[in-house]
Amino acid sequence: GSFEIGDQFGEGTDDEKPGWFYGDIDIQPFQMGETEVTQAQWQAVMGNNPSSFNGDHLPVEQVSFYDVQEFIKKLNARTGKRFRLPTEAEWEYACREGGRKVRFCNGKDIADPSKINFDTRAKYKKPYSVVGAYRGATTLVASFAPNSLGLYDMSGNVEEWTCSEYNSRYDGSEEKCSGQARYYSLRGGSWNYGPWLVCSASRLSLEPDNRYTNLGFRLAQD
Repeated sequence: GSFEIGDQFGEGTDDEKPGWFYGDIDIQPFQMGETEVTQAQWQAVMGNNPSSFNGDHLPVEQVSFYDVQEFIKKLNARTGKRFRLPTEAEWEYACREGGRKVRFCNGKDIADPSKINFDTRAKYKKPYSVVGAYRGATTLVASFAPNSLGLYDMSGNVEEWTCSEYNSRYDGSEEKCSGQARYYSLRGGSWNYGPWLVCSASRLSLEPDNRYTNLGFRLAQD
């Protein structure tokens, strides 16, 4: 299908504005992992667990872009398949249930702590969020209901690496993987981010050697 990438509610930052200057994005068929890669999955391939919050069914975190590429290389050698990270465009298309106008990646327009793992404290309250108990940690993958495509935790829990180079506006780089970018796009927000950073349009960037307790990934495949 095709869709208009970027903020559909007029609430985002400049780098989240739709790419009106070059038209809608065409998405070719692909598969997306239903959950973030877990610590058990990482351990089975890599033989170690770098995570700060320990649990087999918690998302793996504290993994750099380079770490993820090594994981994928080993996984593909073992399985004979061609797993990869999703492009930024694929990620948002899947998050928005095939390009629908939805504020959050669970198909809802309100960030509710009973449905998304994010920083729910009152000081971060927005008109589109509900205040609740701040967990301060990751939660088990698939703890909350998926979106209509069957994808879990695309908003919140851990922020996710994509394979696309980050640029300060949509220019086509979000539609492809980059092997040598200075900054890569991150999507989805995390357990320690306010509601505006777990929106479907929210995008951040990091250098590929960074590792944090709120940073993980999910797999894609053609």
